Amino acid sequence: VLARPSTSQAQRGPPLSQMSARQAHVEVERWLQGEQPRSGIVLLLIFQVNCPGCFLHALPTAIELHRLFGDDGTNTSDPRPISTSTAESDADADAGDAGTEGGAAQKPVGTPFTVALVSTAFEDFEKNTLENTQALLDTSTVIGETRKALGADTAPFAVPADIPVAFDKVVTISPQTLDEAVAIFRRALPEDVASRAPPAILRAALERMALDRGSMAKTFDGNTSQGTPTWVLYDTESCGPVGADAGTVLHTLTGHMAVRDYAAIIGRALGR
Repeated sequence: VLARPSTSQAQRGPPLSQMSARQAHVEVERWLQGEQPRSGIVLLLIFQVNCPGCFLHALPTAIELHRLFGDDGTNTSDPRPISTSTAESDADADAGDAGTEGGAAQKPVGTPFTVALVSTAFEDFEKNTLENTQALLDTSTVIGETRKALGADTAPFAVPADIPVAFDKVVTISPQTLDEAVAIFRRALPEDVASRAPPAILRAALERMALDRGSMAKTFDGNTSQGTPTWVLYDTESCGPVGADAGTVLHTLTGHMAVRDYAAIIGRALGR
């Protein structure tokens, strides 16, 4: 169930109206820049520093969406791509129809909108690190496969200082963390599958899965991510002042989407 497909094609979540009970999960080691958004609509990008596609497509798209909508949700100008052409190249043209119809509640004009980034690690743990994420923020330094793909030691962009950025909480799975891992991995199962399985068999299968994995990245796994990049659009209205439940999920996507298409989804979430 938790096998991670290629991220070259967008893996779309269900329509907004079908996701109203699901909570975005944000649990990190440290906020390296800014702090966790706790008001308005949030677009969370989960990425890895050793992920070329994240740098060729996802991060430029996130930066452009941040530029378009700002932190107050009031910029309604037509989306225009940033100068890095890869922000929209190879995007799935039909992904913009991925489902907010009939579900978005009308939001008041000026509802805050924030793009936030969480750097994670579910593989290549020696490269996907907090330190390499900090280097990206400080000097735009890139590493590993990302460096090879870009053909340079630095990214062709800088992450704006007003975008909140964190490093995921990566935990080794042990007898002490097994219960938590089982609970997080169960979130990835469709409810009809989980509810049909005998509890003892389901528990045993999830324990084996967790022990085989050896570690979990709490934000990545808690949002049932299928790979990187993963996008989670959520409304903080139902979140508390503390805790990992960050708000009601409005839309999820694993893969790439054109700036214009995601801007349309954000506009619907903001009630435009």
